[in-house]
Amino acid sequence: IQRIGFLTYPSDYRGAPDVGESIMTIPYETYRLEVRIGGLTHAVSWEDAFKPTTKEADRFRGLIDRITEFIHNHPNFRRLPRSSFGCQ
Repeated sequence: IQRIGFLTYPSDYRGAPDVGESIMTIPYETYRLEVRIGGLTHAVSWEDAFKPTTKEADRFRGLIDRITEFIHNHPNFRRLPRSSFGCQ
């Protein structure tokens, strides 16, 4: 969290550079991450829908991926029944 400078991300993060022209992808991932460090709370929300991307956006995605992997590898999570939700 500190390595990517998460505390400097705006609360309503956009992710794509403001270059004028961008491409919106559908469906897209939506993130909200709230962090508490030393009495400070910082929350960031992001709809990861636009390309081109930035290194800052890539770092945020990488952080979310690490958190998700950590949760999915936890023994208690692995004991849960598999989800049947999804498109068919």
